[in-house]
Amino acid sequence: MPYLYHISKVENLELIKENGLVPKILRKTTGADGVTKETRRNKESKDIWTAFKAHLKYFVNEGYPFQDLLEFQTDSHFIDSLHWRQNHGMVLEIEFQFGIDQMRFGSTSLASTDASVFRTECLAHFGNALKGNPIEQTKVDKINAHNVVSQELKKIEKLNQSDTSKYQNHFLFKLAVKIRQTIEDSEEQITSERVYFLTEKGVKEHFEKYVKLLRTTIDRVFLLRVKFEDVPKPKLDHAQEDAATTKTPIQADKLYFRYPVLSYQQVKEPDIYKDDAAGWVPLTEAAISVASSSASSGISIASSSAPSEIAAASSSAPSHTHVASSSTPYNEGHL
Repeated sequence: MPYLYHISKVENLELIKENGLVPKILRKTTGADGVTKETRRNKESKDIWTAFKAHLKYFVNEGYPFQDLLEFQTDSHFIDSLHWRQNHGMVLEIEFQFGIDQMRFGSTSLASTDASVFRTECLAHFGNALKGNPIEQTKVDKINAHNVVSQELKKIEKLNQSDTSKYQNHFLFKLAVKIRQTIEDSEEQITSERVYFLTEKGVKEHFEKYVKLLRTTIDRVFLLRVKFEDVPKPKLDHAQEDAATTKTPIQADKLYFRYPVLSYQQVKEPDIYKDDAAGWVPLTEAAISVASSSASSGISIASSSAPSEIAAASSSAPSHTHVASSSTPYNEGHL
C-alpha cells in the first residue's frame, strides 16, 4: 500500500496529535519553524543581491553604461507604486500521481512571471533620465557595442556582496527587494494553504537535508506517514520532486508515527517503509517526553501499543517545504 510521509520536530508532536496535519491558515496554534521559513531566511539576502546584479546587467544590455547606472540617483516612489498584475498566490493545480515527471511542468508560480514586468516598467520609466545615451546598436557599431557591453558586464561581476550597504538606496536594489518581498508573500500564501508530504523516495533522498534546514539534529525529528488513499485531493508539489500537497487537514487518527530515527542510513533502508514494518505506531498512541531543548539525550518515547518496539533513548543518534520551498514541520504548511 502506498504511503505519503511528513517530517517534523519533536516540539510539534502534541500539536499534531491534537489537531492532525492542518494548513497554517486553518490552525489555532502554530508550532516550531519549518523548512520553508528557514529556507527563506537563509536565501533572502543572497537572492536580493543576485537580483540586483541581474537588473544591472539588464540595463547594461539595453545600452546604459555601468558607471552611469551606479551613480544614478532617484527616489523610490515609482518602485513603491509597482503592483502585481495577477493573483501571484496562484499555482497550477495538477493531480499527484506516483512516478509523475513533475519537471515537465516547470515553474507554475505566477510571481516569477510577473517579476520581469517590473524590470521592463523600470526601464521605460527611468531610461530617459539616466546619464548619457544608450550605447548605439547600429549595424556599423554592432561589434564595438558588443565589446563595450561585455566589458561593462565584467564590472558587474566584480561587485562584492559585502558592499551591499553602498547600494541599498539604489533604485535597482530597491527593485530587487520589492520583487523578493512580493515573491515571499506569494510563497507564504501558497504554503499556508497546504499540508506537504514526501514520497518514500523523497524521504530517502532529502531527509538529511531537511534536518539541517530545520537547524536541529536527527534525534529531535520524527516521521509520520499516511495511507495515500486517506489524503484528499493530493496535488503535485511544484517546488519539490517526489512530493505532494493537500489543502485538506489530515486527522490524527489517520497518521502513523515513527521515532526515533536512529540514523540517516536507516531512512534509506526499504524495510522501514513496508506495511508491516516494526516501529510504526498510531499517532494517537505515541508520546515523546522532551526534557530540554538543549539536551537531546533527555528525549524519551512511549507507546501504549508497542513499548518494546521503540527504545527509550536516542542519545546515540547523529544529527523538512522541503529543500526548495515546500516542507515545513508544523507551522508553515510544508513538512
